[in-house]
Amino acid sequence: MKYYSEKGLEIIELKGNIQQDETEKIEDVLADFFEKKITKIIIDLRAVTLIPSATLGVLVNYKRKFKKENGDIYLVSNSEEVFQLLQITMLDKIFKVYDSVDEAVKLILEE
Repeated sequence: MKYYSEKGLEIIELKGNIQQDETEKIEDVLADFFEKKITKIIIDLRAVTLIPSATLGVLVNYKRKFKKENGDIYLVSNSEEVFQLLQITMLDKIFKVYDSVDEAVKLILEE
């Protein structure tokens, strides 16, 4: 996992199979952003091959918290497998999903 800023938005880039320890790191980073009032977050899932339910739970939990502060969590994925997982769990109705980080940044800044 790595994270960086682009045009005032925080982007968390995830890769491979997400394990329990990485889920905990994601939660720690999101908690830190929330504490610092950084509430518009892009999660880049383009290189992810497996997302456990615990990770999805963390994302949903923080999405709710950020929404209360006029923020949000946005997802980026061009993976059919990830999109199918989001559809099966009905999270595609909750999260905005973009094909690229550039597209996400552009459209979020236009909101």
